[in-house]
Amino acid sequence: MDFCGEQYVVEPGTEFRIGREGDLVVDEGARVVRRGEHEVELTRTEFDLLAAMGQRRGRAVSKEHLLAAVWQFDSYDPNLVEVHVSALRRKLQAHGP
Repeated sequence: MDFCGEQYVVEPGTEFRIGREGDLVVDEGARVVRRGEHEVELTRTEFDLLAAMGQRRGRAVSKEHLLAAVWQFDSYDPNLVEVHVSALRRKLQAHGP
């Protein structure tokens, strides 16, 4: 996942692996996210963003796709995505190596 640009890419694998930040396990059924041995507390929106990116592993995910997938918007300020991705990144990095 590259949180710096307009595209967010999730590397393929059996578990989510985010760059060099360590292992990320997402249980969509239980809506639980673990990073290493730590559970990461996410808001509903942050979880939905992560799940939407995870469903497209190995492919670029545009802000417009995330707006549609998470908020069901087809046109809106893409900065909305940036704000929530930034919060998600901070939480994931707080539990990383």
